[in-house]
Amino acid sequence: MNKKLVIIVTVIIILIFAIFIITGFKERTDVFLTDYSVSEDGTKITLNVSISSSMGYTRGLKVKQGGDNKYITFYSTFGGFNSKIGAKNKFEIELNASCTEIYFYKGDGGYNLVLEKDELTNKWRKPNKFQEDEELIGFTDIPKNFETEEAIGRTPSMKQYNSIFEKVKKSKNCIY
Repeated sequence: MNKKLVIIVTVIIILIFAIFIITGFKERTDVFLTDYSVSEDGTKITLNVSISSSMGYTRGLKVKQGGDNKYITFYSTFGGFNSKIGAKNKFEIELNASCTEIYFYKGDGGYNLVLEKDELTNKWRKPNKFQEDEELIGFTDIPKNFETEEAIGRTPSMKQYNSIFEKVKKSKNCIY
């Protein structure tokens, strides 16, 4: 009886230890960029990240170079589902001069573009999801005859926003 109890306790301890270790090698697919800074010489970038799920933390990353791009995969902390053991949210990576885009792993072998280098200014920026190759339309591009003129000096109503959106949506120069 004593021998069975020792074996059962040992197996339980091994399982708990395995769960403790294995969780640290799980890839995080819910990481997003909150802030970044580039060193003065442009050879390093510091990424501040967070996760979109309600549980867990990041502890490390793996960076792969693919052409002119960096592909980053983040990993969970050790110690279980919501453990803070080894948790980090600030990571510094090396940049080579030819690097123009940084991607985060999103799962199923896919990556999301999180930063790109502006070709004209040579500065890093978050990509604009609403940008076309030649033209970007925004609220400053809306003609003055829209119903927004009555809203000057106060917050436009939802009806006014919807009206603007419908008219912009019909414009041929707009991605929505």
